Amino acid sequence: MANRKNKIKKKRVSEVKKIRKCIAALRPRTEKGTLMSKTSIDGHSKEGQDAKTRDDEDNSMIVETENHEDKLQKTTGKDKDDSIIVETENQEEEDDYYTVEPEIQEDQFQTVTGRRVIDINYLFSQLQEKARHNNLFDCKQENFQLISEKRIGLISVFKFECNICKKLCFINSEKTESKVNVNIAATTGMVATGIGYSQFEELFSAMNIPVFSTNYYNQLQDKVYECCEKTAAASMQDAAEEEKKLAIAEGRTKNGIPVIDVYVDASWCARSYGSNYKAASGTAAIIGRRTGKIIFLAVKNKYCLVCARAENKNVAPNEHKCFKNFHGSSCSMEGQIIAEGFKLSISMYGIIYKRMIADGDASTYAKVLKENPYKDQNITVEKIECRNHILRNLCKKLRSLVSETKYLLAHRKTLTDVKIMSMRKAIVRSVIHHNKNLKDDAVTILHSDIINSVAHAYGDHRMCQDYNCDKEKLYSDGLKTIRNSTFLFRINSIISNVAVKSRSLIENVNTNLVECFNNVIAKFIGGKRINFALKRGYQARCNAAVVKFNEKSAISFIKNTLRNTNRPEEGLAEVVERKREEAQKRKNNSERPAKRKIRKLAHTKPKQNDYGPASLDPDMSLSELEVAKKEFLKNLEILTADKDAIERTTILQRDSSEWLEIRKNLITASNFGPICKRQVSKDTAPLVKNILYKTNLGCVASIAYGIENEQQALLKIQQQENVSIEPCGLFIDTEFPFIGATPDGLIGKDILVEVKCPFSALKIGLKKAIEENKVQILKFNKKTRTTSINTNSNWFYQIQGQLHVARRRQCLLGIWVGEKEPVHIEMIKRDDLFWKSKMESKIIRFYHKCLLPEIVNPRHTRGMSIRSLTLEDNISSENKENEESQDNPDLLSGPSSQLGGECRENCGFDPLRGDSRLALRNVSVDEIEPGPSTRPLNFCEF
Repeated sequence: MANRKNKIKKKRVSEVKKIRKCIAALRPRTEKGTLMSKTSIDGHSKEGQDAKTRDDEDNSMIVETENHEDKLQKTTGKDKDDSIIVETENQEEEDDYYTVEPEIQEDQFQTVTGRRVIDINYLFSQLQEKARHNNLFDCKQENFQLISEKRIGLISVFKFECNICKKLCFINSEKTESKVNVNIAATTGMVATGIGYSQFEELFSAMNIPVFSTNYYNQLQDKVYECCEKTAAASMQDAAEEEKKLAIAEGRTKNGIPVIDVYVDASWCARSYGSNYKAASGTAAIIGRRTGKIIFLAVKNKYCLVCARAENKNVAPNEHKCFKNFHGSSCSMEGQIIAEGFKLSISMYGIIYKRMIADGDASTYAKVLKENPYKDQNITVEKIECRNHILRNLCKKLRSLVSETKYLLAHRKTLTDVKIMSMRKAIVRSVIHHNKNLKDDAVTILHSDIINSVAHAYGDHRMCQDYNCDKEKLYSDGLKTIRNSTFLFRINSIISNVAVKSRSLIENVNTNLVECFNNVIAKFIGGKRINFALKRGYQARCNAAVVKFNEKSAISFIKNTLRNTNRPEEGLAEVVERKREEAQKRKNNSERPAKRKIRKLAHTKPKQNDYGPASLDPDMSLSELEVAKKEFLKNLEILTADKDAIERTTILQRDSSEWLEIRKNLITASNFGPICKRQVSKDTAPLVKNILYKTNLGCVASIAYGIENEQQALLKIQQQENVSIEPCGLFIDTEFPFIGATPDGLIGKDILVEVKCPFSALKIGLKKAIEENKVQILKFNKKTRTTSINTNSNWFYQIQGQLHVARRRQCLLGIWVGEKEPVHIEMIKRDDLFWKSKMESKIIRFYHKCLLPEIVNPRHTRGMSIRSLTLEDNISSENKENEESQDNPDLLSGPSSQLGGECRENCGFDPLRGDSRLALRNVSVDEIEPGPSTRPLNFCEF
C-alpha cells in the first residue's frame, strides 16, 4: 500500500513539474531573473489559494488546483464554496501538499457506475463555476472528466479532473446547508409511504441506484423517528388547546374545567381475522368530537428484539433503549391505553373527557369506570355506543342464527337476508327521526320501534309508524310459521339486546372518524404486512400517522421539525400534498356531488346466436302459431280462474313476485293509451318490445319520483278527504283474461283511486303547471280560465280501463306535487261507450295479432327483429277473423258477458276519521252520464 502511494505521489509531482516549466517558458522575466506578475485578461488580479476544509454534512473534502496570476509570492485563501485551491512553488511545498490529505483518502473513491440522485441545479452551477479554472490554457467545462466518487448513502462526492491542466475538483451531488439532505428525505419518505429498508433497497436496485447501508439507515431512521414523535406531540397539544377553547366558548365546563366528548378506538400491528389476537404492539387514540383531531395517542409493546435475542441465548442483553412497556394480552392494550389517557387528561391539557363514543367490541368502558379518573370532580364518564357497530352486530347475529341447526329448517328459511336488512332499515329510520326530538321521551318510543322491527320485517305493519314504514298498515301473517317457537324467541332476544341500547342509538353517532385514523396507521405500517413492532418502528410510525391525520401533510411538518423552522420548504412532496388537500376540499364543499354517469359502450360485443338457447331458429308455421296461441290462452284462462284470489295475493303490487309474473302475459291499463291512440298504419314492433322487454325504469327521474311519493300521496288523500283507502292488487277482466289493471287503492265498493305525481309540476307548482297544460289529463282554457278533462290523454285511457276491468263506477284521481300543496282531486266516471267505441276492439286486436305471436314464439330472444305488423293489416281481415272466432271461441278465450248492467250490491266505506259510516246509495249504470266529470268531490251525496 505504501509503495502504491509513493508511485502515485511521484507521478503527480512529475506532472506538476512539467506544467510549471511550460508556464515559466511563456512568462516574461525581469533583469534579475524573477517572475513578473501578469494581469488577467479581464483586468482583475487573482490570488492563489491553498486551504482545505471538511463539509459538516457529508464529511467530504473538496480540493481544487488553480494557476496563480501572481507567482511572485504565494498566498492562501478560502473561496466561497469551501473548495481548496492549491499550488506549489518548489519541490518541498509540493511534497507537503501531496502527503497531507487526511479527510479524503484515495482508496475511499470508487469508479462511478449506475445512476445517482442529484440536485441538478446545484451540480450544474458548481460545474459552471469551476469550469474556467485556468485562463492560460483556456480550460472549459468540457475538459472535465469524472474520475471517481465517494458515496455517503445517496449523497455523492464526485471527483473531476481537467484533461489539459490536470487540476482536480471535488463537487457534492447536492448542497445540504439549508435543507434536509437526500438521505434524511428518503428515510422520511419511507416512513410516509409505509415501506421498510428491504423494499426501498429493492426499488432503488431496480433503478440501478446504490443506497445506504443498514447501519447508516438505522442512524437515519432513529433521527426521523424522534422527529415524528416530537412533531406528533406538538400537533396533539395544539388540537387539545383548540378543543379547550371551543368548550369554553360554548359554556361546557365543570368546576371551571372544560368538558368535551371524545371518540376512542384502538388498532394493532397485525390483523387478527377474528381469531388470532396475538399482536406484539397496539395503539389507541382519543379524538376530540368538535375538532375531529387526535389529542392523545399511546403505544403498547410487549416485544423487544434485543431482549428477546438475549433471552434466547440465556445472556444479559446489551445496553440499549428498550421499548417494551407492556405485559399482558394484546386485547387488553386498548382498555389500558384509553384509561391512561382519561387519567392524564387534566394534567396534560386541563380537560375532562365527559362522554366517550366507542364501539362495543372491548371492555374499555369498564376499565375507565374502574379507574374513575374524575373522582375529585364528582364526574362519571358516560359511554355512547357506535350506531354502526350495534347494527352490524345485530345483522351478524341474525345471519349466524340461520346456520344454527338446532332450529327447524322451515323456521330458519323464513329469516332471509331481505328480512334482516328490513329490520335494520326500520331501526335506522326510527333513529334518524327520534334524534331530533327530546331524548327522554324519544328513547321510550325508539325502544318500542326496535321491538316492532321483527313484526315489520315479517309483514305485520299494524304497529309501524309513518316515519319508518310506508306499507299503509298492511297485515301479512308472516310470523305464522314461527309463532310460539324457540327460533322466534331467539330473534326477539337479539332484538331486545339492541333495544336496550336505545339511549346510545338516539344520539345517532358512529366511530367512523377513528376508523379513518386506523386506516391512516395501516398505510404507514405497510397495510400490516410488515412487522415494524421489533423495536421503535411501530410506535414512531403511529406518531407519524397522527401528524398526517391532524395536519393533512406529514412530510412537510416532519421536515420543518428536522430543519427547526416553521417556514415550509416548497418541494415536490409539498406540491403533491397541497394538490391532494385542494382536491379533498373541492369534494367536501361540493353541495351536489356529480353522479356517476352510466355510459354505454359504443361497440359492445354482439350477442351470440349460433349456439345455445338464444340461437337463431325459424318461426313457427301459421298453423303451428295458431295452435300455440290457442293453447296459451287456454292456460291463461286456467291461471286466472280465481280472479279474486289473484287480486288479494298481489296486493303488494310491484313488491309481489306473483304480480310481476302474471302481468307479463297481460296488457295492463298503463299501456291502453299508447295502444288505442296508435295510428293503424304505424308499425307496432316498438310498442311490443316496450311492453314485453322493457328495462328497469326505476333509474328514470320522473318514474322514480312517482314511485317514491305514491304512498305519501295516498296518505295525504285519506287525511284531506277523510276517507279510508284500501290497498288492492291485480284485477283481471271477467271476459278477456289477457286484460288487467292495478289501481292504487279502493274506496268502498264503487270507487277506485289512482294517484299521479307529475315530475313536471314539482318545481313550478300545480297551479302553474295546469295553466301551462303540463298536466296531461287536465285541459286549461285560457279564455274562460276553466279546467276540463282531456279525454285524449294516456291517463284518461288508463283510468277508463281500470274502471272497466275492476267494475267500479268512479275513479278518484289525485294529483300530488308535494307536501306543501293539497292534493288536486278529480272524480272521473266510467264511460262504457268510450270503452266500446275507442278501446276494446283495438286492445283485443293488438293482443291477438301483435303481442301474442311474440309471447308464444318470441323473436327478440333469438336475436331477430320483432315482427313488423300494423293494426291496419288486421282490420282488412277482421271480418274473417270474427267468423273464425265464432267457430273457435278459444281465440277470445273467455265466457261472453254483457258489459254494463246494474250493480245490485249495496256498498260503503269507512272514513279515516269520525264515527259515522258513509254508505253509497245504489247507482245504476244508466244513471251515470257518459264522459268525464270535473266537479268537486262530495262524498255526502253518495
